[in-house]
Order: sequence, then C-alpha cells, then structure tokens
Amino acid sequence: MIYALIALLEISAEFFDLPLLRVATKPLLMPVLIFAFVQGIGTLSSIQKIMVVAFFFSWIGDVALMFVPKNIDDTVLIGISKHPNFFLAGLGGFLVTHILYISAFVKSTDNKTALLKRNPMVAAPLIAYFVALVFWIFPPVPAEMKIPVLVYSLTIAVMVLAAMNNFGRVHRNMFLNGFAGALLFMLSDSIIAVNKFIFNSELPLAGVCIMTLYITGQYFIAKAFAGKNAKV
Repeated sequence: MIYALIALLEISAEFFDLPLLRVATKPLLMPVLIFAFVQGIGTLSSIQKIMVVAFFFSWIGDVALMFVPKNIDDTVLIGISKHPNFFLAGLGGFLVTHILYISAFVKSTDNKTALLKRNPMVAAPLIAYFVALVFWIFPPVPAEMKIPVLVYSLTIAVMVLAAMNNFGRVHRNMFLNGFAGALLFMLSDSIIAVNKFIFNSELPLAGVCIMTLYITGQYFIAKAFAGKNAKV
C-alpha cells in the first residue's frame, strides 16, 4: 500500500512536472519496495538476498537519472549540478540490477528442460524487437556512449529471455509475475532510450510512461520472488 502511494505521487510528479515532489518520491520507491519485500518474507533465501541487492542498485540508477539534464536550461536540482555523465551512472546501476535479475531467474529453476532449448523460436519476436530498437536508436548515440548502451541493451535482452526461459520450470504465478515484470522493465528502458536519443528528451508524457512501466515492472518482479515457491 505504501509503495502504491509513493508510486502514485511519483507518477503525478512526472505528469504535472513537479521536480520538488519528484525529489521526495523517486528516491523512496526502492527503499519502500525493499522494506515490503523483506517484511513479507521473514528469513530471506539466497535468491531473495540477491533480489534485495538488485533493488538497491535500482535505487542507485533511480537517483543518478534524476541528475541527467533534460535540456540546456536544466542545470541544477536541489543545489546539485546536473551532468550528462549521470546517465552512464544510472545505466551502470541498472546494468548490475539486470545481471542480478538474470542470476535470480536462472537459480530459481528446477531441472526440467528449458523452454528456449525445447523451442528456441519462441524468442524470435523478442530478439527481433531488440535488434530493431538498437538499429533505430544507435546512430544518434554519442560515440563515448555507444558501447555502454549496446552492453546494457544486450543485458536487458538476456534478462527478459531468462524470465521467459522459466516457463514450465517454476511455479505458474512466479513465472507470470517475473516475465510480466521483465517485459514492463524492458518497455520502460526502451522509452528512455527512444526519448533520449531520438526525441532529445522531448517525447510527450515520456516520464509518465517510463515511471508507470518501471514501477509496475519492479512490483511484479518483487512479487515473483517474494513467495514460498521462490525460496531456493
């Protein structure tokens, strides 16, 4: 309930462009989610500990991206100078998050044959989506950011594939929540990339869409690993 309230305030801050409210709400999202996640479980399994660390690095990403300037006039936030390099810091935080998510998805499975091994073609639409996205956004990406952006794109693609690969290998609710969360996170990151590199941070309602997808995606991923069926 608290997470939902903070989420509503954060999305409202994006919609009405209220930077001071955003400063208060966005950094609270992951700490509140971690608290709810831990409180709802009690004793954490090894995988659930990985998830807590992943949420922490998401918090680093959240905070860093707050200090990325949207335009040449957007220079300061709460007395701290904004800088384009905060985008790379945010990218780094979420890169670690996705690597940890991949680890958690892989470790949570049983010994049944993986979906992608049984039917690799199910991954074709997702791979086509990522290839098309990268070819679209890559040309305008600054030279110094091309490798980080490419590495990040490949990592989130692997994260979604790892979630997909759990079909039939974990509890049904865990799969549905995990895969839904991974897809929503992927869409959120896609809009970030398109908004930044194609629309120069001027895509209408981009912030609202990004945060709505991100907040919901994180919730579903947390829900996937919070149940007893995720304890390994």
